[in-house]
Formats: sequence, structure tokens, C-alpha cells
Amino acid sequence: MRNLVIAMGLLLSACGGGDKIDQALSKFDGFKDSMCACTDKACTEKTHEEYKQWENEMEKSFEGTDKDKIDKSKLEKFEVIEKEMKACRRKFRDAPKS
Repeated sequence: MRNLVIAMGLLLSACGGGDKIDQALSKFDGFKDSMCACTDKACTEKTHEEYKQWENEMEKSFEGTDKDKIDKSKLEKFEVIEKEMKACRRKFRDAPKS
């Protein structure tokens, strides 16, 4: 659930600045779209590595945020995107080797 911690940080840091929230959601959704467009395991792994790098950067920039001020509707959007992205990755990650 590290993604949700990052999402919470993004949401909190963007209080009063919806643009940051929307930008983070858009970037996160872009990773999901890229993952779901993959046609092989190599693509999903490359996309996952790029996503994890972005996630690490976001985590560092939002350390120490107050989790009690979370915009629940935005957090739910992050959760939906995360679930879809994981499902797309699983298609190849869990596929039997040929």
C-alpha cells in the first residue's frame, strides 16, 4: 500500500492547489495506460520500473505530510487506478513460461 501513502502525500501537499492532485492522478493513470497497453512481460516490467522510480521520487517529496487531511474522493481514484494497473501487470507476471 505504499502507493496509497504516496497518494495521501500528494493530496495533502496539494491542498489549495487542485492542479497538483490532478497532475499526479494523470501521471499515475498514464502509467496504468502504459502497463495495460503492454503485449509482453518485458514491457510490463519496464513500465513497472519507470513507475517505481516515479513513486520513489514522489514518496521523498511528500514525507511528513498530515494523513488526516486526505481528500477521500481523490484517494479512491488512486486506488482504482492502482487496482487496474496491477491487474494489467499480472497478466504477464503470473503467466506460465513458454
